[in-house]
Amino acid sequence: TTALLLAWCWDMLVHHPQVMASLQDEVDVVLGDRFSTAEDIQSLPYTRMVVKETLRMRPPAWAMGREAVQDCEIGGQHIPAGSTVLVSQWVTHHDSRFYDDPHQFRPGRWYELDQASFPRYAFFPFGGGSRVCIGEHFAMTEAIAILAMVARRWNISPAQSVLARPNPSVTLRPDKNVNLIVTKRVV
Repeated sequence: TTALLLAWCWDMLVHHPQVMASLQDEVDVVLGDRFSTAEDIQSLPYTRMVVKETLRMRPPAWAMGREAVQDCEIGGQHIPAGSTVLVSQWVTHHDSRFYDDPHQFRPGRWYELDQASFPRYAFFPFGGGSRVCIGEHFAMTEAIAILAMVARRWNISPAQSVLARPNPSVTLRPDKNVNLIVTKRVV
């Protein structure tokens, strides 16, 4: 899923060059000419926002099922105990009640959202509750570090004119390969 997340990150970045430029500006300042370390992760807030915004728009885990352990009512609908209920990160992360312009890739939105109190499960790319992904912290750290290291050393540009279309399967995958052109950065 982290590999899928990074593929979606690059697809978003190459089609939003101003975001790519801001990301590269941040990693240039923070990393200089060295590789990132675990200590750098907290010093890369914009890179984190790019990852979070990509998780919002293209969550690799796009839906999950849960079993109702007792009879309940959700949104006026009776749910009998034992029923499987599907919850979709994709649907929730694109809900205009929680996100203005929900179909726009805008990492900067997280400046405000990280400070705001919005519903607990308005953003849940790693699930939640007692079944939250045990690898959440590792996946975020890994994605931020890899994104920063690649952006620091390489220019990535699109080899296709449009964003890849999501193909929901067990995970949310691009419908076709995400083709990119990679060239060495001269800084």
